[in-house]
Amino acid sequence: MKLAQKGLSIRLTITLVAMALVLVSGGLVLTFVYRTSSEITKELIREKAEIVNSSIVEQVRSHLLPVEAQAAFAALILAERDLEEAGAEEIGALLFTALAASPQVSSLALVDQDFRLVRAFRNRRPVTHRVSDWHDDPAFVAMMVRAQLEAAPHWGPLFYAEASDTSFLNYMTPIEDARGRPYMLISSVSLSSLSHFLAGLESEISGIPFILYDEDTVLAHGDMREGYAGLSDSQPLPSLLDFADGVLAQIWSPDRLTKLERDLVNDLEARVISLDDQVYVFLFQREAAFGAEPWIIGSYVPLETVADALTRNQGMIALGALVVLAAILVALLLSRMLSRPLRRLATTADCINDWNLEACSTPRRSLFREINEANMALSSAVKGLHSLKIYLPHGLAEKLVRRHDGEELQPEERLLTVLFTDIVGFTAMAEAMAPKDVLALLNDHFSLLARCIRAEGGNVDKFIGDAAMAFWGGIAQDPDHAINACRAAVRIAEAVAEDNRQRRAKGLAPIGLCIGVHSGLAMVGNIGPTGRINYTVIGDTVNTAERLEALGRQARREGEDVVCLISGQTAQRLDRTQFKVTPLGRKILQGRQDETEVFRLEGL
Repeated sequence: MKLAQKGLSIRLTITLVAMALVLVSGGLVLTFVYRTSSEITKELIREKAEIVNSSIVEQVRSHLLPVEAQAAFAALILAERDLEEAGAEEIGALLFTALAASPQVSSLALVDQDFRLVRAFRNRRPVTHRVSDWHDDPAFVAMMVRAQLEAAPHWGPLFYAEASDTSFLNYMTPIEDARGRPYMLISSVSLSSLSHFLAGLESEISGIPFILYDEDTVLAHGDMREGYAGLSDSQPLPSLLDFADGVLAQIWSPDRLTKLERDLVNDLEARVISLDDQVYVFLFQREAAFGAEPWIIGSYVPLETVADALTRNQGMIALGALVVLAAILVALLLSRMLSRPLRRLATTADCINDWNLEACSTPRRSLFREINEANMALSSAVKGLHSLKIYLPHGLAEKLVRRHDGEELQPEERLLTVLFTDIVGFTAMAEAMAPKDVLALLNDHFSLLARCIRAEGGNVDKFIGDAAMAFWGGIAQDPDHAINACRAAVRIAEAVAEDNRQRRAKGLAPIGLCIGVHSGLAMVGNIGPTGRINYTVIGDTVNTAERLEALGRQARREGEDVVCLISGQTAQRLDRTQFKVTPLGRKILQGRQDETEVFRLEGL
């Protein structure tokens, strides 16, 4: 405990520093920064700006969501008819009638598989509809091919119409007519109409609303009400960088928004930029309801119109900021002194929680006594857990550490696989060996078994003399328990064969091993009286695996290193393309009355 007795008291240190900070900076920080900056910014930026931006988003939704409802209704009407028999006149009339339900839709088009379409127009009287064949329009064909990949109605890609020199938003609705023939219903909303709609909001929100399709192009803006020059199939939207609205074009220029202002705008994104000695505030949010890529919907206003009081109080805020900066520097110094050792403590605790004891770092001496005491306690806990780990089945100690408060490992019935091993002729072998040599032999053998079992996710339950018991699917759920157990058996057979080659090379007698594997229901959990509890598996499944191992002595071939017998219940859970098994027929196992189907596991 020598390390823990040295160092300053965290409580005393924090108390003294906190008192100094309150005396020096409390009045100025609270008066100038909190009361002026926080209150004014909160009232003028967050409350007003968020309401305004929410109003824009909601009105854009109210403008476009009816398009989806109108398309669904029109699709129902069209799906009731044999559209090929109906003909263009009837389809055109139906589409023209459907336009009345949603005035924001410029046109409706029904497209067949050959890219022939019937279009109905809102504002082209006396022409109400037209029949066209666009199979030779590569842009239209590409748009339709992409749309046909979607099974549900969706907002499709933008489409530039050269005839009207404008771009359209397109809502795609796949339908089938009464004869099951596929069609695509396209509801088109011109960007000009959407821009008209936004321009009408300018006086209402006292700002300039906009919609960006992505961070590089403009989807709708008041300057696009009458169309926009320079659009084409390859560029259906104007570029932001050279857009007519020079303020909007600078939205991604270096941001002047302070952290305090940013925190107060909550769910909105905000930017403050300077242009021609004027400061503008952008407030926007991303809306993913109308296409694969989210739109950026928002508005901007001169800063002075929403935060005039804030600009007038910049002198007081600057003074408060200097005081806050001084307090922050002191706090940073203190936090650095505290955070490093605490972070090391947290890292060690995380390693324990993840049951990664090998990664737990050695505690370092700190200036603070309490941290040193915590380091010593945690280091002792890690050493104790290392000791606990070697006495428990693989995975059990981790489960004990991670269990919830009050949770007990009560026995429960599980479908699992049990594996038994036993050395052939071990009694005679041990009789001719010194006890220390027997111990060394068993330790090496059990280490070999444990490596193979753990490599396939198994848990070593116990070692009984020269026998070993392991199980899969007991501590943690394992749907492939039978497969993993058989893989472990194959690993063991290969490892024992290699070990025997080395033993023969040294002039030592080889080890013969019998393995039994069986799958079935068993009770797993805490077994035994209070004070001497053992986490283990019991039931007929365990007995059957042990009897299969014993039967292996009869099935073992002369000079064979390892024989592995598995039950029919285990064999039926294996993929026969992965495992080589040989049926041995139905056998009556020792101490049992019913026959058990037995297989020899030959390998992978």
